[in-house]
Amino acid sequence: MLCEDWLKLRAAECPERTALLDQGGATSWRELDAACDRAASGLAAAGVGRADTVCLGLPAGRDFAVAMHATIRLGAAVFPLNLRLGAAERTAALERAAPRLVVERALEQGPSSEQQQPPPPPPQPRDSTATLCRIETSGTTGQPRLVDLSDANIIGAAAGSAARLGVEPDDVWLCCLPLHHIGGLSILLRSAIDGTAALIQDGFGTAAVDRALAESAVSLISLVPTQLLRLLDAGVDLGRARAILIGGAPLSAATAARARRAGAPIIPTYGLTEAASQVATGSLREDCSTDLAAGCVGYPLAGSRVAIAADGEVLIAGPTVAAASIGDDGWLRSGDLGRLDSAGRLYITGRRDDLIISGGENVVPDKVEAVLEIHPAVAEAAVIGREDEQWGEAVTAVVVLRPEVLAPTAAALRAHCAAALAAYEVPKRVEFAAALPRTASGKLRRRDLRLAAQSVRASAYPSRS
Repeated sequence: MLCEDWLKLRAAECPERTALLDQGGATSWRELDAACDRAASGLAAAGVGRADTVCLGLPAGRDFAVAMHATIRLGAAVFPLNLRLGAAERTAALERAAPRLVVERALEQGPSSEQQQPPPPPPQPRDSTATLCRIETSGTTGQPRLVDLSDANIIGAAAGSAARLGVEPDDVWLCCLPLHHIGGLSILLRSAIDGTAALIQDGFGTAAVDRALAESAVSLISLVPTQLLRLLDAGVDLGRARAILIGGAPLSAATAARARRAGAPIIPTYGLTEAASQVATGSLREDCSTDLAAGCVGYPLAGSRVAIAADGEVLIAGPTVAAASIGDDGWLRSGDLGRLDSAGRLYITGRRDDLIISGGENVVPDKVEAVLEIHPAVAEAAVIGREDEQWGEAVTAVVVLRPEVLAPTAAALRAHCAAALAAYEVPKRVEFAAALPRTASGKLRRRDLRLAAQSVRASAYPSRS
């Protein structure tokens, strides 16, 4: 099945409606389409054609969006590069993607007459199964992997999202997530499919989000929990949006409660690169806040099927799943642990690779972290297993404290956990840190914590409890 050129369609249907906003101002669908034609001419002149890969080494903004749409128009695949990679990581990423061209400056050459500018190449027919974008996974538990997503994957994800959240003609979706991750890139792709506006910010800042909410009538926002927490700490009025999707990492009950008290319309969401971002999402019609502490992420989106394997792993099937990620049994094995309740809502309880086996008992880090983050002095916490002669793995908490609150002792935090957890789940060790290592998309890098030397402020408690 062939796919339509979304940008051409939007330019014909609503030419003067805003397509995107960035630090340079607003761009209409007509202007974006014209800029895309000019950029496509440059790419074609450089030898880019169907089935090629184009690496976009551009900061988030209009230039990135123009290059992305121009690449798609030529029938090529988009590979957004993480600009924060070191030299060796960048080289490895380019070797994995093997792009025909690396774009590191604006492709658009500005207004020009027809005599000065060669005619734009015609949009290339795209088969729905052809690769539209190539996205690297976060690499939180190992080396990043390259995932190829097709037009059909992206269209299926957009349809499921629209059915769950609704689409308003004047919607403005704020994108302050990295564009080299599917969570950020999917906002730009969905906006073209749905004909709504995307507001692109190059990086995350509380003041920038506050201005966007006040000046640009932002209606939808995608955030990770750490971003939500920073916005709440800064006193940003999040009640001005109609929906705020929170995903990428577990949301603590304490942060969820703060957000609700502040009037923020938060909605839990769960997804992964191999399923084109969203898999399950809450809705404005159903308040999931009372179940957030248990990991509720709402119902699977329309078209997506979710099942739980015998070992507790979440299995996913449907039109959004990358073809190469589907197993022989027809399912994508997510690597996440979870459960479905009697109403069909999905709960994420942890990562299979993160499971700690301490003294023969299984400990889920997310559960312990949720209890720690209820403590008023704890800003965030991470729980890992450290090699231990007695326990095999000792449950270890790495805690970031709030500076404005009297610091508790490690013993006090263990006592706090003991009041809510089984004895084997209580951290044997508590370590204090100034910050937790995270990816550009806000995901916790547990692997870095496991490899890091223990803090000089660490306190070990070799209790047999």
